[in-house]
Amino acid sequence: MSNIESPERRLPAIGAPFGGGYFVDTVTNNGQTYALVVAPKSEDAGGKTWKQAQKLAAACRAGGHEDWQLPSRRDALAMAEKLLPTGSQTPEAFREGGEQALERSWYWTAAEVDGEPGYAWLQYFGYGCQSSSKGLRDRVRAVRKHPL
Repeated sequence: MSNIESPERRLPAIGAPFGGGYFVDTVTNNGQTYALVVAPKSEDAGGKTWKQAQKLAAACRAGGHEDWQLPSRRDALAMAEKLLPTGSQTPEAFREGGEQALERSWYWTAAEVDGEPGYAWLQYFGYGCQSSSKGLRDRVRAVRKHPL
């Protein structure tokens, strides 16, 4: 047996402080594994169009990091699975009314709807569904991917 620990063993619990925000889960893109990190609630904003949400996420500097962005649809789904405010397994700080809780509202993702330039995907954090429309004003909460 090796004494070398895998990166996953060193990761904090879901919802614990990590990488300038809070650890959500691990994700793999093109063979590279990352820790998905959600920005602190202090960076959460509402009433934004999709373009405004993109700019706000990119301008986030939480923890001194400059690689914040809107979550992909997959990232937003992971956030809903792990941090849904009404989830029975959700860490306390992210439960409804908690200091880091996502609002029971629609949040923008970075994903545009294929073949529909006027639409982008949203994630609802009341019960976890996804929908679309760029013309709405909704919430934004940035994420970053910390390489492992």
